[in-house]
Amino acid sequence: MAWFKVDDGLHASRKLLSIPKRSRFAAVGLWTVAGSWCADQLTDGLVPDYMLTVWGAPPAAPQSLVDAGLWERASDGYLFCNWLEYQPRKEDVDAERAASRERMRELRAKRKQKKTLESAENEDVFGRTGTNGSENVRNPDPTRPDPTPINTPTSEISDEIPRPEIDELLDLLDTCLEHNGSKKPSRTKKNTDAARLLIDKDGYTVNQVAWMIRWATSDEFWRTNILSMSKLREKFDQLKAKAGVGAKAAQAGFHGEIDVNAVLGRDLWTPGTPPPGLSVAEEIEWKKQQRAAHMAERLEEAKRKLGVAA
Repeated sequence: MAWFKVDDGLHASRKLLSIPKRSRFAAVGLWTVAGSWCADQLTDGLVPDYMLTVWGAPPAAPQSLVDAGLWERASDGYLFCNWLEYQPRKEDVDAERAASRERMRELRAKRKQKKTLESAENEDVFGRTGTNGSENVRNPDPTRPDPTPINTPTSEISDEIPRPEIDELLDLLDTCLEHNGSKKPSRTKKNTDAARLLIDKDGYTVNQVAWMIRWATSDEFWRTNILSMSKLREKFDQLKAKAGVGAKAAQAGFHGEIDVNAVLGRDLWTPGTPPPGLSVAEEIEWKKQQRAAHMAERLEEAKRKLGVAA
């Protein structure tokens, strides 16, 4: 399920308040319903004209949203302004869903394999039936290997294998916590296992876990709550939600991309007044070009701030 994200400052935003009161709530209602539909249908912010008819939208509402800078007119409908800056892309949602399906497929395969092995272990592999129909006592051939599995816990086997990336994550958390003035957590098996399981079981990359460590220890609320690796793993899904990490990339790291607004802050820039004499289509194209140039400048500024090569 994809979610339509609405800023908690919408009620007081300059664009919303610029809509005349007589049509404000009708326009914002249309904007909200259309946003949920776009998120559900993964249209990347495109609202077809026919859906306005389906919803029974007031005729003046779409133009009110265009005038306020919340929508743009498209050839076959309307486009949410800056949709991809705040909402997940279709391709990212599809990729996340495909990855989720693959994880479930692997999990089902592992469960099936485990069930098969357990069934095999419970069979009377070496039992023999006597001539009178009674079963003989188990007596495997002495030349055959002992089939009894060695019950060594997986975690113990994993502990014996050097994992420098796990140590790097634990060291990073220590550094971040000490920078905040917090006590460095003990390097217990519980904390070490939490770092390992985030990668081996939960499916996150080392860079993603490292990004979340930096984010959580910088957030005003979570910096006082995430004081160990085990707590980080326990709250990882909540941290992702709070950080806005989903299919959409978050500040230079979680998905290997850059969220400019996460680095530089929310962008309130608008294209301004277009040159006189332009047609409606030319005016829309002019605004798109202005936004593209502005976004490119902000991206370069974010890269410089993060020390990322251009």
